[in-house]
Amino acid sequence: MTESASYSHTEAYQESRMQRDWPQMSTKARKTLVELKQRYNVFSAIYTCTAFVATVVCLPGVLLLYVAVSLSRRFWLRLLEQFHPELEFVRSTSVRSTVDTIRNQGIITVVLQVKGQCDIHLFRTRLQTDMLDRRKNGRFAFPHLRTRLTSLWGWYAWVRSSDAQFNINNHVTMTQPVYTSGFREDINSQKFISEMVSKYICPDHPPWHMLVIPSTDKFYLLIRLHHLYLTEEKLGLGDLLLLQPDMPIWSEEAEDYLEQEQLLAGTFKTPVAMPQVYQHVCESLSNSWNELVSVYDPLENPKVTCSRPSLKSFGMLVAIVVVSTVRTYFRNENGNLGSILRQETQRRRLTMRLFWRSLLLTFHPVVVAYAALRWGWWLVVTCSLQLFRMVLSVPVYLYWLVLGYHVLREVWYLAKVTFVGPKVILQELLKPGDSHHLQTVSLCGRKAVSWSDPVPLEYIHRVHLATGASTCEILMAAVSASLRDYFRYLGFKVPQSVMTTARFVPQEKLLAQSAGSVSREGGLLCLNLPMWVPDEPMENLSLVQSALYRARSNQAPLYLASLFGLDHSVIPRILPSVLARIVLNVLSRRYAVTITQVDGSTPEKKRRRMLWGQEVESIMYWRPPQANISLSLTLMTYGDLVRLGVMSDMQISPQHSVISYNFDKHIAQLATLAGVHRRPSRTSAPVSSSSSD
Repeated sequence: MTESASYSHTEAYQESRMQRDWPQMSTKARKTLVELKQRYNVFSAIYTCTAFVATVVCLPGVLLLYVAVSLSRRFWLRLLEQFHPELEFVRSTSVRSTVDTIRNQGIITVVLQVKGQCDIHLFRTRLQTDMLDRRKNGRFAFPHLRTRLTSLWGWYAWVRSSDAQFNINNHVTMTQPVYTSGFREDINSQKFISEMVSKYICPDHPPWHMLVIPSTDKFYLLIRLHHLYLTEEKLGLGDLLLLQPDMPIWSEEAEDYLEQEQLLAGTFKTPVAMPQVYQHVCESLSNSWNELVSVYDPLENPKVTCSRPSLKSFGMLVAIVVVSTVRTYFRNENGNLGSILRQETQRRRLTMRLFWRSLLLTFHPVVVAYAALRWGWWLVVTCSLQLFRMVLSVPVYLYWLVLGYHVLREVWYLAKVTFVGPKVILQELLKPGDSHHLQTVSLCGRKAVSWSDPVPLEYIHRVHLATGASTCEILMAAVSASLRDYFRYLGFKVPQSVMTTARFVPQEKLLAQSAGSVSREGGLLCLNLPMWVPDEPMENLSLVQSALYRARSNQAPLYLASLFGLDHSVIPRILPSVLARIVLNVLSRRYAVTITQVDGSTPEKKRRRMLWGQEVESIMYWRPPQANISLSLTLMTYGDLVRLGVMSDMQISPQHSVISYNFDKHIAQLATLAGVHRRPSRTSAPVSSSSSD
């Protein structure tokens, strides 16, 4: 069912209600309503135009501020490097680095549940050979895995000499087995893992650690690493987790229920025609350039300088030399532009003598007369043939005409998004919201985790068929109800809504190898999750649908701005560090809950395996909540199961497990009202439970 169909019943209900109320209104009331609507449209247009003009006017000042901040940071960094040559400073700035503190660092946390028993010696050996000793161009691929991280005057730095004290036994450890039975074993494992997550990584060692937790017929693998490994080292979680490439366990074809709607689906209409035109232009330029090089480059065609040169061939040769010089300069990190230019001119015998020779031969009377005859022949004969070819090429011209029409539509859409962008961003960042406990709690920086029982995707798909809501809306409705249970369990006032930031991370990028992709998450939505419906699952689902629809429909500018700001760290680069930290702390206090959906981009049931063949039965991933964010929720899809992972500050632990504990129960309540009964899962994945404590 499409997105528009999922909201048809809501829109139809609103229209029918308006039609019922409309005849009861007097003519005067109708005129008043029309006038108010017109005034609102005029005010909205003025507001939009004013915000856009103000943004354009402020751009030069923002650019000057960026230059001033960049120069001051570069000067300060050079000064620190001179006084501390034993440190290798991290030059890049990011949002996470800006809000990092000693007590609240950005530590990425992943938990794997692996089938069978763990050989800790094999694990250390494979990690040593495949990661620590891996070389690239004669150097270690990930050298900072061996070095200690420190902070000095607001800058992260790697201690150069600390790699001599590195010992893999300090980073890959095994605990005592967690042995109980069935349901109780999973509860104890969750509590133990949460206790390990709450501990800080030893500051005297490199900031990463892998803990093996044996159990009855499986073991848990807890991985914690600093976010700089993903940005600076370009390290992929697939490398550190020692996972094989994607390997399907089931041979059956993918089914419909594996196709889940993404959380950010429909927020921004990705251009289609413009990339096609760009690809065609690049192909044409590439073909033209290759043809030009084959004819006018002396290295490809030595006869070009030996035969009768012209100003045209000389100009082409100059262009070839310039392009080759620029390519070589950017290819070599330590190249000198002047020496490269001299080398290219000597290789292609580009001299002033060739220029004067080309000039004289171009304006020779015989050459001029021959050129006039060629132009006359082209006008009389060739143009006539070109007209005939144009008639035969009408389908090609129609294709480009249609493509050009779609390009104009996409350009208009992008211009509209750009024009209304400042107004949308201001509205989302400044609109009032309900204050709640998660915004006012005092945070300590230590973290606690929990995760829900697995819910089969096939079960959620049947709820989707019965209710008409998308799978994403069903999951978000369960998250909303679980958050409401948290407030009610602690006796706090339940707010009308909770302001959250919502993200989507493809599972392929999350578990990619040597990509650093987790740190480059694409865009976000500011989503107000409704909380005020206490015990009406269907009505709560309808409200969540409306909230998602409004966010996706109105926040395309915010989505693009966040995409650029997160990947390129706009705020930390424009503002001084102190001011950037204040801004980010204020924003994170406002949006104290973050939601991340992790799902595969292809509808396939896949289980990953370790490098030595053991099957990974489940994976949980948490984005670390930093600054004033108190709660990080992850909707993790793995295989054909989905779980809700919760990471919170220790100040709201152990009550945070109420959220994960009630997640699958709210899906079951919604399914019961929709007439859907749960069938046993066909998978062999174990069930992980959490306690409400």
